[in-house]
Amino acid sequence: MKAVAGLALVLGLVVMPAAAQTAPKYEMPPPPAKVNAAAYQKYEAPWRAHLLKVREAMRIEDPLQRCLAWPDLPDTHWPEGHAAAHCRNHHDPLMASLDLGWLEARVNAGDLAGLNAALDAQLARHFQPEPQFHEAIHYIFDTIRADERSNELTTRWLRLAPEDAYALLARASYYRRMAWKARGGGFAGETPAAQMARMSALVERAMPLYRKAIALNPRLMPAYEGMLNLAKADSLDAVGEEAFAGANAIDPACPTIAKERMNALLPRWGGSYEQMEAYAATLRPLLAKRPLLALHVAAAYADMGNVLMRGKTADADRAALEADEKAIDASSEEDVLQEAASIALNPRIDMPGEKGKSQAYLLQVERFRPTPAWSRYWLAYVFVQDEPAIALRYADALVAADPANSGYRYMLAGSLYNTRQPEAADYHYRILMEDAEYRLTSLREVAEMWISNPWISNEVAITRAGPHLATLEREFPKEGRAGFLRLQEKMRRTGRVENEDVERALASADLEDPWQRERAQKMREGAPRIPKTP
Repeated sequence: MKAVAGLALVLGLVVMPAAAQTAPKYEMPPPPAKVNAAAYQKYEAPWRAHLLKVREAMRIEDPLQRCLAWPDLPDTHWPEGHAAAHCRNHHDPLMASLDLGWLEARVNAGDLAGLNAALDAQLARHFQPEPQFHEAIHYIFDTIRADERSNELTTRWLRLAPEDAYALLARASYYRRMAWKARGGGFAGETPAAQMARMSALVERAMPLYRKAIALNPRLMPAYEGMLNLAKADSLDAVGEEAFAGANAIDPACPTIAKERMNALLPRWGGSYEQMEAYAATLRPLLAKRPLLALHVAAAYADMGNVLMRGKTADADRAALEADEKAIDASSEEDVLQEAASIALNPRIDMPGEKGKSQAYLLQVERFRPTPAWSRYWLAYVFVQDEPAIALRYADALVAADPANSGYRYMLAGSLYNTRQPEAADYHYRILMEDAEYRLTSLREVAEMWISNPWISNEVAITRAGPHLATLEREFPKEGRAGFLRLQEKMRRTGRVENEDVERALASADLEDPWQRERAQKMREGAPRIPKTP
């Protein structure tokens, strides 16, 4: 042990920067089979039971099966089969491969017959009953963007097959994306005339291609979608009605068409909530056949909530949440769930018991698709102590997307610490030490991780904690936690501590810090918090 302690003292002089090392790999474990029931006592009914069921579903690895096993929100009135249809819509295993690269490979190989056969199969799914129904044909053409890559693909495709409905739809989809890019996201009155003119020119190029595609294949629902979308952008009411009538004649229960129609009826586009509700009334009888449609039947309430929350007052927030929850009662629409959670979390309003609800709403979004960074950060923060395996999946995604964000990395380090992956946690804590805001916290936590946990052997604990503890004492001589950690290090190293060691730690303790206050109290009671040696 003397040799080990000597090595710790030497290592204490220099801590190797994490940047000089390869990032250690780590596991992404599911939540443990055994539930920490005490961690869920803070949630009120019905959220406690609901979150425990969510936890159980999160143990399932396969995305589709996990989604299907996920509990629906309590006290809602979703149509039978709605959530399952929503799960299949997001987690169909085939969809990951049907992207722009897939289209490019087929077109570049000149395999238009094979491409058309594959697209025909996806179009046929649109007209199948549940559970075979899928909106894949819409999503494939949604991969076409306003960029040179999509321009080259759609130009080549149409040149190879000028009379092919899919090639026409692809080129029209590119013009649609370019039209919105030219217009921008502002209201028409706020958009420069040159941008509007550029948009209109692109709309004029897209419309004949959509119409020709429909003439060749009247069941090609994405073509009607594109016409509806551009008619809204360019205030072409007659074209919008033409497209809607055509789509309705083929499939009045198409969820994507319903979404576009509802968007066109929004007050900001010249419609009204009364018109939206009248359209919703025509959709409700179709929910038994097409339960995914429920995502759009309460679009008026969803928009009301979005508009009301911009008032940024407590009363506005409460009214917005009330509207959003009317939409949530009807469906699992992700944007509304996300917005309602953000309102309930806002400190402007005092909503006891809403913490569990907010988590349930955000986790319900995660059931179907990833939530934005603010939500994942909050979920990681909520779970890092009691359910670190859950926190880890969110923290890992956050750091992958934004490695420079120290707040995200701190959640990752803590999640790794609490899932007993100390090597990886140490690496990320050392990166955090380069950020002055996180240096003290990281030094304290990583030293505690190595020295305080009984599942780490004495040799490893002393060797790995030594550099961090020495740096903590040197750079922050008034840091009271260091005294308690040094006691534990000495117990690891020698098997005992002296009374003067304990008194020294107590004398330097900051009793305003709950961590130090708890340990000081235990020591004064004669029960120092020192781990048993493995």
